Order: sequence, then structure tokens, then C-alpha cells
Amino acid sequence: MTNQYILVGSTSINLSGNGGVGTTGGTSGSPIYGEMTLINNSTSVHVPVGGTYVPLTGLNWTYDQAPSNITYNLSNGAMTANASAVFSTEVCGSAHSNSGGNTIYNIAIFKNGVIVTDHVVTVTLLVSSSTSFAITGIDAGQVGDVYQLMINNMSVSDGYVTFVNINNNMAAIAGSGANGTFVANTDLTGSNTSQIVKSAQSGTIAFGTSGLITLASTATVPGLTQASTSSSATPQNITITPQASTATNGSTGDLILALATPQSGGSDGAFLITRGGTDIARIGPYATPTFTSLYFGSNATSPGTTNYAFLVDNAGTSTYVNGATTLYLSIAGSVGATMLTAGNAQLSLSANWNLGVGTNVFGSGHSVIGLANATTNPTGAISGGGVIYVDHTTGNLMFIGSSGVARTIAAA
Repeated sequence: MTNQYILVGSTSINLSGNGGVGTTGGTSGSPIYGEMTLINNSTSVHVPVGGTYVPLTGLNWTYDQAPSNITYNLSNGAMTANASAVFSTEVCGSAHSNSGGNTIYNIAIFKNGVIVTDHVVTVTLLVSSSTSFAITGIDAGQVGDVYQLMINNMSVSDGYVTFVNINNNMAAIAGSGANGTFVANTDLTGSNTSQIVKSAQSGTIAFGTSGLITLASTATVPGLTQASTSSSATPQNITITPQASTATNGSTGDLILALATPQSGGSDGAFLITRGGTDIARIGPYATPTFTSLYFGSNATSPGTTNYAFLVDNAGTSTYVNGATTLYLSIAGSVGATMLTAGNAQLSLSANWNLGVGTNVFGSGHSVIGLANATTNPTGAISGGGVIYVDHTTGNLMFIGSSGVARTIAAA
């Protein structure tokens, strides 16, 4: 399979597959094309120690074919773009050291005096024989951009290098244009059109009647992220917007997170929220997939059967609210009720909070219990305990216990 390289938006796309829309450089049929060569060169280049790049000047640069929208500089091997495009750059050659024994050099392509970071190769040049090297890449160029081969010395003493042969070409990728934009003119489907996204500066990815972004199973850090900024301005949000119908009474689409069903013996995945690499919330199947659970804080990292916050059965008939040790019920940030498991399990109301059974009338009282008249008075023995109620006829406060005899605590 032949890979294709796509840079989305206003950067470049290098398509070099059978099903692609363009070809890489080395094709003089490109409307923007240039190729410079050194053939059997014997003139050396002085490369001082210290890491400073120097151009390949004073050599016998020549060319086989006339350029198209490219200007050659035969004195230093530079090529100037006379049109904006996405360029495929390919350099191959051989060189040897003339002094100081075997030495290490970096050979790189520069654009407007600045190294193109992914267009560099490190080589060890021998005195006894020539060493081959190659540089390939893609770059979005503008009118007036100057591309040039340069070399620096990574050794401890000055050196002299002879570039015996070099073929240096750059060609616009078919479909590229101003600002490095790309317009596909054929379908990119098929077994031999694997698109590899190199980088993107701006733009959108638009699909036709169907579309799906799929990551390879071997991807180790798949994700969607925006680079951090040093600006103090409010950071940008990331928005995912499902489709909406603009028709009368139109509906909107759902946003679905589709978790797979684990294989027998496997564990269920979940929707996990992290902050600074620390888990803070998890929603997903409970220990048994017949329930859905919500965990917070450290419990999201180690979910269990006793530390969930909310639990709902998938039938939607039962809901559980849970605290590992303490459960607070509050309104407007004020705690009104507390359930504790430490010591004797208890349910307590905060000061000035009232408890009403069938009523919310408390006679302006605070920290009181209100009982509405019983809808039906209890009868018979209450095994193992008793019931306090307000008689539904007399309004008396009553108690009935295991004897089954209703007794008046206080008259209405």
C-alpha cells in the first residue's frame, strides 16, 4: 500500500498513491518545478566547527531541464518559488570528507534562511569513500520563498566536504495552490490510499453523503486536542454539534458515545473525565451491566459496589443515591440532612430544619416534626415495634404497639 500525506486546511497535502490526486516531485510535468544538479563535482566546501550552517556555494551547479515557475541561483544552489504551492522536496546525493578523518555533519533544506525542521539528515562522512544521503519532505511555499541546501559541522574541528553528486528537485503537488491549499479532484477511497495527516494550520474537513474518521488499531495515543496557549485570554472551547433539522417541527440528532460490550470475562469501559491526569468522574455500567452508575473523585479511579454516587437500574424503576461514609442533602449550599455510617448509623436534620410527614405546615416552628392526620388509622398489633400517628378523626396524637391497643399520647 502506498501512503498519502495530507496536511489539512492552509497547509500541504502530499498524495503519492495509485488512487491519489497528485504525484510527488521529480516530475517535470508539474506546472511548478525545479531541479538542480551537481555531477562529478570535485570542489570542496569549507564547513567550520561550531554548528553554524553554511551554503553550498562556489560549486558547479547546473540543471538538465528548464525550470517552471522556479528561478535557479547557480552560484549557491538556491531555488526561488515564483508561485505559491505545496512542494514535494527530494534531495539525493553523495559526499566525502577531505580532512580530519571521519566527521559528522547535518545536511538540511533551508527556507528563507530558516531550517525546515523535518528536512534534515545527519551523516558520517568518510575520507576514504563517498557516503550517500537523501532528504525528502513536503512544505507549503509562497511566492518569493527561497529553498537552499546547507550543511553544518557536528565534529570538533573544521572540515572540508566534497559533494560529488547531488540531485535537488522540488515540484508542486498536483491540486495545490495559493497558501498551500489543496483541492482533491478524484476520490480518495481504495485499498492503496491510506491518508496520513502530517499537520494542519486551518481549515475544515468536509465529508459528502457519508463520512467516518477511523484510527488504526495500532494507534497508541489516539485523541483530539488543541495546543495550549501562553495568552491570558480565555481559552477556546471544543464543540461537537450533532445535526439539527431546520424544517418545521424539525428534530435534533443525539450525541452518542458508543461503548463496546466486553468479551466474556472482560471489564466494561466508561465515560471518564479527568483533570490534570487525575480521574474526577466516571459514568458507565455498574458491576453488573443491568445498572448504570456515576462515580466522583477518587472513586472514579477505583469504582466498586459500595462507593458509587448514583445508581439506576436499566429498567429505570430504581434509583440509589450513595455516599461511602456520609451523605448530605442540601439546598442552596445549606446542609439540611445528614446520613452517617460512622458509629451508630443515623439520619439527622440540621438546626432550624423541620421534618414533615404529609404536611409542610409547622406553625412557624423550627427543628420540629409535623404529622398530618393519618389517612387510615393503623389497627392490630405492630410486631417488634410501634407506630406514632395523628388520629384521622379526633386529631389526637396516638401510639399503637405490639399489644394492638391504640393509646392517646396527647389530645388534639
